[in-house]
This record gives sequence, structure tokens and C-alpha cells, in this order.
Amino acid sequence: MGTLWNWTRPSPSTTLFSKRGTATPWAKFFQEISSISLALQELEELSVNIDRKQQQVLCCTTEESIYKEKQELSQVKDTFTKEAKTIHPKLNSIQESLAKEGAAAHWPSAEIRHNQLLVLIGRYS
Repeated sequence: MGTLWNWTRPSPSTTLFSKRGTATPWAKFFQEISSISLALQELEELSVNIDRKQQQVLCCTTEESIYKEKQELSQVKDTFTKEAKTIHPKLNSIQESLAKEGAAAHWPSAEIRHNQLLVLIGRYS
């Protein structure tokens, strides 16, 4: 039975790698996008947790439980804000680099990615 995948090591002629094996600017760019994507997924999870905590606060019946849930809600909101503030400058720098280098001229789908980035910036800003 044959293998389903043929995994090969990147050759020096691969465009994402330089001759010395260090990442090219595009490879670094895609690494940055990947890390931002993971951070945005974490923000999405925090957003769901915030919604859940807000609903728990509304369902509380005693002063002690209300106080406790509000404290936890405040902590989750603080974490969300902190994470969002660390992601925001990264999104802005990517947006600036795309605009500066005219990436759409070099890569046809870069314009689509740039528009997606603008939507993310608008959503999480």
C-alpha cells in the first residue's frame, strides 16, 4: 500500500527559505499571521467566557454570589483587554507593511487577505 503523503524537506530553492536556511520576509510574515490567528482564537474564547459570566451574574440570587461572579467577570474582562492590547499593534504593523510594500501586486490573494485583516482589526479594536 502506498503512502498518502509525500513529505519532503524544503530545498534551498524554495522561495520561503533563503540559502542559509533562515526565513525570508514572507515566511516571517506568515509566522506572524499564524501567531496572531492563535491569539485571536484565544480572544474569541475569552469573549465567550465573558458572555457566560455575564449571564451567571444575572442568574445570581445572593449578594455574595453576585459579588463573586462580578469579580470573576472583571478578571476575565481585564484579561481580554490585556490580550487585545497586545494584538492590536501587531495587526496595525501588518496592515502598514502590506500597504507599504504593495503586497497585492506580488501576490494575487494578498488583497483578499488584506481585506480580511481590516475586518479583524475593526472587530477586535
